[in-house]
Amino acid sequence: MRKFILFVVCMFGFVSVYNADCGYKELKDLNILASYVKYSYEYNEQTGLFDVVLINVPKELYVVLDVTPFSSDNNTIRIPGFREGQEAKLDIYSSKEALCVTQYLRVITVRIPYLNKYFGSEDCNGHETLEVCTNRFLHYELSKNTFNKLLRDDDLRKAQKEKEEKEKQENPKVTVIDIFTDYAKEYWLPVLLVILSSAITFTLCNAIYRKVKHGF
Repeated sequence: MRKFILFVVCMFGFVSVYNADCGYKELKDLNILASYVKYSYEYNEQTGLFDVVLINVPKELYVVLDVTPFSSDNNTIRIPGFREGQEAKLDIYSSKEALCVTQYLRVITVRIPYLNKYFGSEDCNGHETLEVCTNRFLHYELSKNTFNKLLRDDDLRKAQKEKEEKEKQENPKVTVIDIFTDYAKEYWLPVLLVILSSAITFTLCNAIYRKVKHGF
């Protein structure tokens, strides 16, 4: 029992000495490094599973999935074997290369998408703008019933749009300008022509009268 207690005391003493240079600035720098860690996923055609790829992982950091640690190689960590739709938490710690050893820094929640088996299928012909036809990976599991409903809804939207376009062509929208123009043609233009012709006639007659009266 005494040996065990002595061992524990020695271990804590060693950790304290080992982390003697670990201060606020060092922890702050490590947290900044951890904040730059990003992840992406790649689908493995052979296994039917996903690989998670972490970038910007310097030697001062390592990642733990469940209880398995992963160290970086050229600032990159690749973790295989994720199922579609799986959610996992990746804990980031400082490594022995850092002044602050084994400090928990942050967690990254990884969400693996679902493989869209209808992507590129013949059913998508004519529905190229739908998300379920343009994206190979989706953030939700797509059932056959949901897929068919989305196709039907798309057909209905297109049919409604075509109907509205046809109605516009057959019954063009009458604007205020159109009404004003038609009104002017029907009422103002004839009156204006009468006024203009009368003015011209009056001017000519007046000129002839003056010439006869005054002799010039």
